[in-house]
Amino acid sequence: MLEEILYPFVFSLGGELWHDTIKVYLPPSFEDWLVYSPVKYRSAVLYFIYFGDVRILNPDTLEPEEDILSDDVGFEHEHMYYMILHNDPMLKSILGHRPYIMLAYVDETTPHRLLLYNRIDDYVFIDATIWVAEFPMKELEIEGETVSIEKALIRYLSGIFYFYYKHGKEAQRKYLPIIRPLR
Repeated sequence: MLEEILYPFVFSLGGELWHDTIKVYLPPSFEDWLVYSPVKYRSAVLYFIYFGDVRILNPDTLEPEEDILSDDVGFEHEHMYYMILHNDPMLKSILGHRPYIMLAYVDETTPHRLLLYNRIDDYVFIDATIWVAEFPMKELEIEGETVSIEKALIRYLSGIFYFYYKHGKEAQRKYLPIIRPLR
């Protein structure tokens, strides 16, 4: 459903959709930050992450072996203004949620930060696909006003909210008096 809401905004502003699949090889006792932001003068909205399987990695052949689920392997991530730092261990509840939905505006001043970690004694392989809507600019002019892509997105989503809120309020006023709760 998020795509149906987001795509009209993206395409009307000349944005482009892309995704990238990354393969991550984590050695034992590993922690490091991965930071994503688009190139200067561009902006983006991150909206999905799909996780593949998490596997023990054979360090001699670099081939993934058996699948694992562990709260000692995963990532913590945060995004200034949109997402507080939180932990996503590689457990069934995270891996089984396809897609992992998020909606975060990013540019070079507000990157998305992920702390990848492997706290077990084995090498680990993780693959993930990140979906991004990227814009060729950070600001645009709408009805004589210069606004950031971020502000335009917030106004767009607020407009959708207020449209349904207004109609919901009218429907509640009109139909709620005739609906009686069951007791």
